[in-house]
This record gives sequence, C-alpha cells and structure tokens, in this order.
Amino acid sequence: MVDAGREDEPVTVHVLTADGEERITARAVVDASGTWGSPNPLGGDGLPAAGEKAAAARINYRVPDLAVERARYAGKRIAVAGSGTRR
Repeated sequence: MVDAGREDEPVTVHVLTADGEERITARAVVDASGTWGSPNPLGGDGLPAAGEKAAAARINYRVPDLAVERARYAGKRIAVAGSGTRR
C-alpha cells in the first residue's frame, strides 16, 4: 500500500485468459512483479503507460551509473518515476 487511503479503494487486476482480457476487482493484491531485475512498467495499473511502448528505446528502467553514463544525461531534462528502493 503506497497511497494514503488505499485500503478503502478496490484494486483492478488485468488478467489474460483463453477468452481474452478480463478485469477483476479485488480488495488486496500482492504485487511481486517489479524487482530490481524485472521492473514494472510506468502505468499506475501495472500495464504500460500511454506511449511507453513507443518510447521504450528512450526509457531506462534502472538508475544509471553516472560514472559511466554522465555524458548521456548531461544538460538534458529527465523524469524519474517510482518510489522503490534497492535492497
């Protein structure tokens, strides 16, 4: 639970079945899909955000090593999304 009041709101889970995509409403979901080696997409519901697939070549899902990649980011505007921490 990340957001205040989240316990009062249902969670929508997108499931791909043999009959197509279904959406299930649940009171709670354990999301273990986004790990350091396998990050979540940027969309708030666990699916890619609008335009994310088209911009995939410009998205870095890891914290860059600036000792190696400083020139790539120097003087550019960037956005940082997410609130996860590396353990």
